[in-house]
Amino acid sequence: MLKLKIKKGVKADIVVMSIPSREKQIGAFLQCLRDLDKLKYNIILVCNTEKNKESRAFVKKIFKKYNKGKLPHQVVYNPQKTLPTGRNAGIARSIQNASKGTRLTYIMDDDVVIYKPTQILDFIEQGLQYASFVGYPTFEVAMLSKTQRVAEANTLSNAIKSKKELSSKFFNFLEIEKPRRYTPFRGRKYENAYVLYGHVHGNLQLHFTRVLEKMKKEHGGGNGIFNSNRQWYGEFTELNYRFQRYGLIGGFLFRSPSKMEHLHKASDWGLVLHNDTSVSESPTRTMRNRNENMLRSYIYLAIESNTVSLDRPKEDFLERFLKIINSDFRFLKPVTQEFAKLLQIRYSSQDYLFGTRSMSNELFERKRKKIITKVLNDIYSNKELKDSLLRKKIEYETAPFKLEPFEQMSKRSFNELLRYQNEMLKPFREEIYDYE
Repeated sequence: MLKLKIKKGVKADIVVMSIPSREKQIGAFLQCLRDLDKLKYNIILVCNTEKNKESRAFVKKIFKKYNKGKLPHQVVYNPQKTLPTGRNAGIARSIQNASKGTRLTYIMDDDVVIYKPTQILDFIEQGLQYASFVGYPTFEVAMLSKTQRVAEANTLSNAIKSKKELSSKFFNFLEIEKPRRYTPFRGRKYENAYVLYGHVHGNLQLHFTRVLEKMKKEHGGGNGIFNSNRQWYGEFTELNYRFQRYGLIGGFLFRSPSKMEHLHKASDWGLVLHNDTSVSESPTRTMRNRNENMLRSYIYLAIESNTVSLDRPKEDFLERFLKIINSDFRFLKPVTQEFAKLLQIRYSSQDYLFGTRSMSNELFERKRKKIITKVLNDIYSNKELKDSLLRKKIEYETAPFKLEPFEQMSKRSFNELLRYQNEMLKPFREEIYDYE
């Protein structure tokens, strides 16, 4: 990858969302950013709750206690409290900041910790030469008991926050969390980087601010960048799919095709660690209806992409969707195989939906079918919801690229998409990079 200079005066926003019960996570996040350039980087904190005495005190405390680098910051409160509306509020503020020189918008989770953030972010910002938006591989503590995972994550997090050199002993307990190994990607080697094009997960993304502004205006449906139908799950899946339909594909940025090299050279290159090892501290993972939220997001995606037509009677739709998650995906239509494969091995599995593998298959399928039926009853009886899904389907019919969710593109179609993207992104890249 060619090393290009970022133009003088280009600024970057880091949009991060948190809530008062997650002081530990957001505190570690803010501390690890302390070496960033104060003239370039600005934090936009979305406090994903209403503005009241508690939330104001939380915001005041975390910036006073943890913002060691005295980075400039802005605060947005979101009384609607859902994930898409919160992220949309933060992105809207970043778009407003374009008038002050903001051209780069990061979207980060509050439970990542970054070692050597200046090196990591400098590298990521070079990646927009090749993709519409980029992510960086994250690692998590694995292969240990829950108690040991928490202890190791805390120790590593403290080492990163205190800027101690990373101990090689940590490397025995870390493995790549994202990108997921079962998500389809297409890799391409450039001069000094390796890009895995495809579905970029949402714990760390970098976007062109102006592209977000364009997509919000032209294809946001009046709701912002993120689709408000995905209240608690699947908002990044929908975003990746929508961007690809309009010729904009993201990618994970690697320094080497050897994924584990990122870990073993972390003392030089930096490291992004997923720090939230305790599920009990996640406000979405412990939701009572999490399994319904997950299935709902993929049913919505099946409708919007016309993978399953909403013109079908409800009973026929149910039968068709069950076929996708139950049939051997190898014998389905090629364009549907990756979507079916991901649903079967992860997103509609017993472990993922119910947190156990001990149910009988009969009981599991009966419980899963009951949830799917409930979601379909909601869709078919709610005209407003049904119409919003159909509008997105109709909109996609005129989109320049006809793709199924997670479709593995041929080499020819992939190259065509990259050519289309490069032409579209040319003016946005010229705003950021100094080509002279």
